[in-house]
Amino acid sequence: MTRWHASLQRGPADRGMTLVELVVAMGIFSVVLAVATVGIRQMVLAVNRTADIGDSTTEVQRAFQRLDRTLRYADQVSALATAGSDWEFWYRLPSSAALGVATPTCYQWRYVAAQRVLQVRSWQAGTTAPSYGTIASRVTAATATPTAAAVPFTSARVPISITSQERGAGVTLMTTFVARNTKQLTPVGQSCTV
Repeated sequence: MTRWHASLQRGPADRGMTLVELVVAMGIFSVVLAVATVGIRQMVLAVNRTADIGDSTTEVQRAFQRLDRTLRYADQVSALATAGSDWEFWYRLPSSAALGVATPTCYQWRYVAAQRVLQVRSWQAGTTAPSYGTIASRVTAATATPTAAAVPFTSARVPISITSQERGAGVTLMTTFVARNTKQLTPVGQSCTV
């Protein structure tokens, strides 16, 4: 036997794997891979759901913060105007040197169910109202019920509930805003005046 041929022969400890052993190893690896893939997919879905809840919460909180900054100082609040699931109301901030507002400012909020949006616009009283800007875009339900002051309250109240949802994940926030400078609601159909 030549030296080259002798190096190709295997010893008893170096037999290699049989076809059956290889198939069994591949089967076990396939099961482990399938379990890992399902686990990773579930983690990705959970991360996406958490992100959706966070985005929904942020939008609703932004709307509530904007309402809180302005509605509490309103001296006029309209009654709620509804059309099906849609609604709108407006309120007016008086002119105030302390707040740095020279002319009364009107704010109008509306919920458009078909578009799933909560929108707002503001303008100086006596000027033309601009187009609406969207403040929350994943809204699946929203209610607002402005009410005139009643005992024991001395200010108009606006309870609002907003549900924001995307791909099955969402949040519902509810609060009552208080317009401290008005007791009465302005009738539906009357516009924001000076």
